[in-house]
This record gives sequence, structure tokens and C-alpha cells, in this order.
Amino acid sequence: MMSSSSSLCIKAKWITLKSWLVPTSLILLHRRKRQRQKEQKQIYLRQKQQQQQQQQQRRPSHCTSCSSRPSSDFQDDQQAPSFFKRRSSQSSQMTLADLQREAEKIYDLFLLALDELNYAGDSQGTFYYINDRVSAEEAIENFSAASMQLMNMTFDPQYKSQIQAMVRPRLLHLQAKFDELPVADDPLTYRHSIYCS
Repeated sequence: MMSSSSSLCIKAKWITLKSWLVPTSLILLHRRKRQRQKEQKQIYLRQKQQQQQQQQQRRPSHCTSCSSRPSSDFQDDQQAPSFFKRRSSQSSQMTLADLQREAEKIYDLFLLALDELNYAGDSQGTFYYINDRVSAEEAIENFSAASMQLMNMTFDPQYKSQIQAMVRPRLLHLQAKFDELPVADDPLTYRHSIYCS
């Protein structure tokens, strides 16, 4: 009888400690995060499939000096994939509608980076924190890279200044929030979990 009561006491303490270390709200938060990442991956794959279908619908070149293979196939090995594709029309200038579409994509990347920062902030003191902090940093880098790529695609100074006005304060905000996150190796600022032996 005594051993069963002590084992019940140990089980009760373990359940209490486990619920204290990993709150259910944090588990739900990470489930939502994984679900959102899965949805974004599905959207990305759907867009990529549509692009491939559009490339297959192109008529092959009948010119002997040209290849019917898309030029992007040659560049895949040489450079990283771009966030935005240049318009296929003969003019390389971006219209206001193109700029608006690309700006919306950049704004979505900003919101994703903000979400990742919030996840990292909420998971401080848990074993999720290190990976969440890395994910937040990568999301900020993606936002910054996509913004720079759009500015390089835009030749109109007015459009460039509008992009800079949109990106700069948001990038500074993201960087400030990221700098507030403690480094996991810093014993002064990082909130550790307490483990009893």
C-alpha cells in the first residue's frame, strides 16, 4: 500500500512538473505554427506547379539558334531562386499594378516574420525557443532579401522611394524586436527552465 501511494505521489508531481514546463497553450501555439507552415508550403507548391504548367504550354522554338528549353532551367544551378519573376512582356518596366502585387507579397513576408518573432518571444524558457529564434531570424532575412530584390527590379526612382518608405520602418521594427530576444547562451538574459533532480 505504501509503495502505490508513493508512486501516485511521484506521478502527480511528474504531471504537475510536466504541465508547468510545457503549458498546453504553448503546444497549441506550435500546432498552429506547423499548420500555417504546411499551408504556406502547399500554396508555394501550387504556385510552382502553375508556373511549370505555363512553361509547358509555351510553344517550342523553331529557330535553330534557340532552345525550346526555358532559360530558367539553365540558371537553377547557378543562382538561388528568386522571390519575384520579371514580367514576360517586352518592356522591363514595372507597372503600378505589378508593384502593388509585389508589395503585397513583401507585406506577407513581413507578417510572417512578425509571427515568428511572436512565437520566439512566447517560447522563451522552453526547448522550442532556440529553433523559434532561428526561424524568426530567417523570416527577417527573407523579408529583407525580397525587399532588396524588388528594389533592384524597379528602375523608376518614384517606385524605389515608395518601396523604401514601406520597407525601412518595418525592417527596423523587426530588427528591434529580434534584438530584444535573449540569446540562449546568455545566462543573464535568458529565462531558463528549472529542472529538479
